[in-house]
Amino acid sequence: MISSTHPPSLIKSGNTAVRHQSPLHHRRFFLVECLVYLGFTLILARAFVIQMFPPSEESLKRMASKQYSTQITLGNYRGTIFDRRNIPLALSVKKPSLAVNPRVFSPTEPQMEALHQILGTTPENIRLIADKKSYFSWLARHTTLAQAERVLSLDIPGVYSVREPARYYPTGEMSGPVIGKVNIDNHGLFGLERLFDHELSGGAGQLSAVRDGKGQLILDNFRQIKPRKPGLNVHLSLDGVIQEIVYEELSHGIKEADAKSGFALMGDPYTGAILAAVSLPSFNPNQSSLDNMENTKNRGVTDLFEPGSIVKPFVVAEALKRHITTINTPYFFSLSGIYYFKGGRVRDDHPKKELNTAEILIHSSNIGMLYLAERLGKDRLYDIFSALNIGGKALLVPGISAIARSTLSKPDTWHNTRFANVSFGQGFSMTGLEVLQAYNVIASGGKLSPLHLITKITTASGALHRYRPIEHSTTLYPTEVMRDVSHILHRVSIEGTGRQAASQLYRVAGKTGTSEKFDTEIKAYSPDKRIASFAGFAPYPDPKITLVVFIDEPKNKPYYGGKWAAPVFRRIVDRVLPYLNVLPNQKSSGATLAQKKDATATNQ
Repeated sequence: MISSTHPPSLIKSGNTAVRHQSPLHHRRFFLVECLVYLGFTLILARAFVIQMFPPSEESLKRMASKQYSTQITLGNYRGTIFDRRNIPLALSVKKPSLAVNPRVFSPTEPQMEALHQILGTTPENIRLIADKKSYFSWLARHTTLAQAERVLSLDIPGVYSVREPARYYPTGEMSGPVIGKVNIDNHGLFGLERLFDHELSGGAGQLSAVRDGKGQLILDNFRQIKPRKPGLNVHLSLDGVIQEIVYEELSHGIKEADAKSGFALMGDPYTGAILAAVSLPSFNPNQSSLDNMENTKNRGVTDLFEPGSIVKPFVVAEALKRHITTINTPYFFSLSGIYYFKGGRVRDDHPKKELNTAEILIHSSNIGMLYLAERLGKDRLYDIFSALNIGGKALLVPGISAIARSTLSKPDTWHNTRFANVSFGQGFSMTGLEVLQAYNVIASGGKLSPLHLITKITTASGALHRYRPIEHSTTLYPTEVMRDVSHILHRVSIEGTGRQAASQLYRVAGKTGTSEKFDTEIKAYSPDKRIASFAGFAPYPDPKITLVVFIDEPKNKPYYGGKWAAPVFRRIVDRVLPYLNVLPNQKSSGATLAQKKDATATNQ
């Protein structure tokens, strides 16, 4: 008999109470049984696979190694950047980096202050590193050997020195804007380092470190660094010695003029090779931080400016080429120094009553240039600069990126004032590279050769990986026309606006320029901001180098190119040509008097 005092789910059987099983409980029990059977099945299957297909000894070693070791990736082993004499301009070196095991690293207050004094790391940052729960952290990367030794001498537990690849630039700030810089992980930021980052990078080094029983990394008793495949080497047409000479003389010239900035470019007029490219102010890529990103600019590549009088030789050349004038054709001027045309006027500060074609260029007469341009016409004037790619696509130079695109409007949009401005180098813009390439045309006898900075790329063992394809030159002017223009430019350095460029050792040829700068604040040409320039070649009449010098915003008056850029040109020529084993072709006393005269013509 069932007592009504017991719950319906319990049945008394002697001294035992029996609980009825619910359907839900049965399902849970069945699920557990299935999971147990499945686990046994997987274990048996794994045992069968191991028995029938046993792993190799190597694979077992790899499996075991992964359980107690790991790899820390360090910086890339980048290739070297060489100059044309195979002298390194950027190379990889091993520099000490400091790492810590935060589980052990617990510096005292005096030790933290010492680390701050040695490394510049703030005590707050040091505390953050010490509070980490991991077994590895960088304390400072790419330190000097002296810094690493001083830190290790503190005997702080958990601090280790690791040698990893870093970048070193032997020429420092002399080549900074051209060569560029890498970041802390050895990847290119700008310049050639960025442009050829893929080729230079190579493989990263790795550091083997052990793990503890929980799999956490322990930086202790680590093995040696395992290097990876090094990057490719990049070879330049740049010459490190010439680069240094140009840097020193341009620095001196900018300081003398109290100028804002400047740049200078040197090339081989026959091959288009760039031998030097200096931009100031510069930066030192060996320093970890940059004070001013503006200083990383390669101004001869990135900056546009109105060229001014340095393009006048091409107007004369075109007029001679088309037989519109001859060297000795006379032209007559008003002694007022003003020439009126429909819509405006052109002025010469030092007017002459009569000048022939050669003298128009020698004395840099704006009125005379307009005379010649009027005889050429708008379309022919435009063709002069179009042939030099002014106003076309951005110049393509192997090894140089971010080249600014020059500007020149179509001739059918020119009003009379714009036409006059273009005739003497205003109303359009160019880059320094384009000026260098243009003067190569005159120096080489009329041939335009594409510029280049890269000559070849090689492997770490020196094998040729890629060579610069040979680009054919284009003839723009007859040799006899260029010979006449070169002679006129030589006379510029003797009796014209470029007397300060005359060397005592070498005959030179070139043209001064003093161009106004457009002021965006007043939306007009600035009354006092100028670019002083000189472009030319040496020695005349058999040039070995072409050189352009630009001094931006000289504060010391007068602002002329003949005053500030021409002397820099002369000093560079006097140092570079002997280095290139070019014998002097002028007696040392030949230019003494000329150099003592100041170039005072306004139209420089």
